Amino acid sequence: MAEVAPQCSDVEMPTMPPEGGQFGAMSRRATAMISTFSCSVGMLLLNKLAVRAFPAVCTLLMLQMAASTVLLLLLSWRWLRIGSWHDVCRWFPVVPVFICQMLTSLLALKHASMSLVVAFRGMEPLFALAVECQLSKGAIAISSKMIFAMLGMLLGIGIYCVDMQWSEAHGVVAVRVNMALSIVSRLVQRYLLAAEHNPVDMCLASTTIVNNALSTILLVPAIYATGEFREIPALLASLDRDGELAVSASCVLTCGISLSGVWLQSLISATSVLVMKNAARFIIVLLEIFFLPSGQGLSHRQFIGVCITIIAGMLYGMARREIEHLSMQTSKHTLLPRAQSGL
Repeated sequence: MAEVAPQCSDVEMPTMPPEGGQFGAMSRRATAMISTFSCSVGMLLLNKLAVRAFPAVCTLLMLQMAASTVLLLLLSWRWLRIGSWHDVCRWFPVVPVFICQMLTSLLALKHASMSLVVAFRGMEPLFALAVECQLSKGAIAISSKMIFAMLGMLLGIGIYCVDMQWSEAHGVVAVRVNMALSIVSRLVQRYLLAAEHNPVDMCLASTTIVNNALSTILLVPAIYATGEFREIPALLASLDRDGELAVSASCVLTCGISLSGVWLQSLISATSVLVMKNAARFIIVLLEIFFLPSGQGLSHRQFIGVCITIIAGMLYGMARREIEHLSMQTSKHTLLPRAQSGL
């Protein structure tokens, strides 16, 4: 499942004691990276198994959101901060987009293989860049390295689609809708959390709990509207031990990926997070090949295509970070002469 916590510099999560110096800092980063890596791989894998065993996606998502809300409250209640109910009301527009984003993620896994989801999600930077250029009226710097990486993404997807099964077409639609919703969700969250836009007075853990708690409530009418409530008794009766384990573990990991993701973002750079996520995608593809084969399996061409897409996504993130770093250095140098002349 996609990450449920927005980016924010105001991270108020439990901190480790300062003892240990450099070794202590390195151990905290290593622990956060291992935790997030394990949760990222496990979340997608368990969601695939859970949606196979319990295909009622609205009910499954409601169970995950409810369990995550309870666990997050138990684990982080000391660090929660919500300024007022007005801040919760301002944050509410994020919730419907968040619900649709999570639902389309489960639908993609229900109708397509994990490798297809990984491959097409690798193209999300292309859509995000197009939206950013539109909103900033073309004032986004684009380097030759970024163009090379984007061409690599398109090449990888093209190679993957050569052997794609038509039965996975619904999954492709769900992944594309999921990417669009993910971009919209990040834009809305960035606006509500940005210092220049009168940000909501909520810490990062609080926004995550509000998302999950309100999603649990709003999913109840969705379960009745889709008719899933009539299927629940039969689905529960048909669950075997493996299915029960997959559903239960996915509920726990929904909480784990929220906490570990927030913790990791406070310790390492965004580029490092991107590299780690792409490494996790490689593991997911390998797990599907050897342990979760579906349909006709992954062809050699598709494996090459998804690998190219993942590597190109990693290169794009590094190129984007390089552009941002150069932009910061340029603005710093241009401001320096003015400061000196004023002395």
